Amino acid sequence: MTRTEQRPRRDDGGAVENLDRFGTDTSRPGRQSGTDALRDDQPDMWAADPADGGLPGRDRAERNVDDWWLDTAMQAVRAMAATGREFQCYDLVETYGVPDPDHPNRWGALLTRAARENVIVPVGAAQSRRPATTLSLTRTRRGAR
Repeated sequence: MTRTEQRPRRDDGGAVENLDRFGTDTSRPGRQSGTDALRDDQPDMWAADPADGGLPGRDRAERNVDDWWLDTAMQAVRAMAATGREFQCYDLVETYGVPDPDHPNRWGALLTRAARENVIVPVGAAQSRRPATTLSLTRTRRGAR
């Protein structure tokens, strides 16, 4: 059998006539790939949630952070940024003793706030030195001034 004779088959055994460039059957709803896979009834993950006052996800995360932790961690970010060296979140824990937040995603709210205030800028990525996440990739930052 030549390659042109080999036709993809649907689950019911029939030949697939409508294939996109990835070989996905576009004639059946729910089988599309890529951006075509989004349906009208699927919520947009970047849209603001009216139940949370219309704030996008990052703003909600920043608003829900413990004030004491955020203030303590921001002081450490400002101090680390003033050194001018490249750093990652774990450096705040090692150098300044910043405790881990109640949820690891709170680090994102902290660093988003620091970037919005022009305290830091992202400069690259490096292997994490945090013992629990060794070998994972983490973003590195440096003071913006």
